[in-house]
Amino acid sequence: MTHEHQTTQMIERISALWEQEPGLAWIKTFLDEVPEANLYMVGGAVRDSILEKPYKDYDIVACGVAPEQLAAQLKKIGKVDLVGVNFGVFKFHPADVSNPQYFVDIALPRTEIPAGTGGSRDVEVASDSHTPIETDLARRDFTFNAMAFDMRAHTLIDPHGGRADLDARVVRAVGDPRARFQEDYTRVLRGLRFATQLDTKIESYTWDALKQFTGNLLDTRENKRLVPPETIGIEFLKALRADPIKTLELWDESGALPVVMPEVAALQTCEQSPDVHSEGTVWKHTLAALRALTTKDFNERFGNADLLTQLGVLLHDIGKPATQSAPDPKNGRIHFFGHEKEGAQIVARMRERIKFDSAPEHSPFHVSMDDLAWIIENHMVSGAMRASTIERKFITRAERGKALQAVMFCDAYGTFNAQGQSGAEGYKQFVENPINKVRTAIQASADAKNPLVRGADLIMRGIKQGPRLGEMLREARAMELNGEHDKEKIMSTILKNPAYDMRK
Repeated sequence: MTHEHQTTQMIERISALWEQEPGLAWIKTFLDEVPEANLYMVGGAVRDSILEKPYKDYDIVACGVAPEQLAAQLKKIGKVDLVGVNFGVFKFHPADVSNPQYFVDIALPRTEIPAGTGGSRDVEVASDSHTPIETDLARRDFTFNAMAFDMRAHTLIDPHGGRADLDARVVRAVGDPRARFQEDYTRVLRGLRFATQLDTKIESYTWDALKQFTGNLLDTRENKRLVPPETIGIEFLKALRADPIKTLELWDESGALPVVMPEVAALQTCEQSPDVHSEGTVWKHTLAALRALTTKDFNERFGNADLLTQLGVLLHDIGKPATQSAPDPKNGRIHFFGHEKEGAQIVARMRERIKFDSAPEHSPFHVSMDDLAWIIENHMVSGAMRASTIERKFITRAERGKALQAVMFCDAYGTFNAQGQSGAEGYKQFVENPINKVRTAIQASADAKNPLVRGADLIMRGIKQGPRLGEMLREARAMELNGEHDKEKIMSTILKNPAYDMRK
């Protein structure tokens, strides 16, 4: 099949796809009523449609029509908000789309004169309806994002070879790579993200230029970050969600990791006791734990890992370098006492550089920093804990508890003793089986949210409010979850326990 034939088939497929999209049905009407105008689909929609990947956020450039005429025409067929007077950008909600949150971004073609500071906002923008679409495309970051689809002529406009780079699975900057990154340091992160999401390699000149600017990711101007922590967080999370291992390796090889997350980079030289961790350093252990996320065993237990779990696995031992002890003179053992608590505190401090919770809560790219810190602080909990503790940590808040258990699974499966055996059996015996036992007991309970013994019951027997009452209630719940369903027997046992003697 010739390249021309493949191109024709691709264009026909994309045209058919967009003609069936309800949110784009207005385009035909617009082009019929404004014959002098051209509308071009640009950006990710073009890229992902060529790759046959789903895409719902559409960006359109309108050429040959003045902004006043564009706004007037759009108002006839929907609702228009001008979101950037200086940038000539309209948010358009088609009248025949019922979802009030659905918008199509429509912009006039633009030219940009960057200040060269690396800040995305430090740019002089000029929008002009008579600017050729090719000029607009020339200001974009990577070749596969610098394509346009002519919605009137149904042709692909590809002045920088974006389609060829997609076919070759290559990330390549538009024009001079160094100039592109100097214009906007965010493009460093986008390049790393696209290489991960699209499973591509970064072209050599682009890669060399990208590495020159990773050291600028935390630069400030007038006490403001040129690349906000929120932007760093969302770019990292988008890459992590696609491929945790490749994300970590690319961030490390590019130099971004020691700049933004030096605590993670420090894992590379943090040695561990070979009799407990024959896999090597904490870095190698972390990579092994991340690989466990894609195993059949993980999928059967937890399904696809969410970002909270992926981040939890990545950062679970982040406190080890700061708590590493000298080798024990007797047996050479290296200890990391309190590394889980230290790790939770490090996560809180990292938020100054990288924020994982800036996306809206309903977004797949939102991670609760509190939940993340809690998981790291609790990933060393003992499987010998009592049933009520298991219920509180793993079951009461199901989503967070599931993520904690998943992190502990990966931690165990990424740990190898001196004989090269993983901690899989230990996980099953000391974590999975006790949790499953408690889950079964809760399911057998008549009302899991209303335990047999309540605070009022013990107060009626003379127990006063205070820490001792809480401890007795936890012990009562533990007895219930271990299979004892006689309320009076539970209360009698607890009241007779010398540890709870009211005279003490």
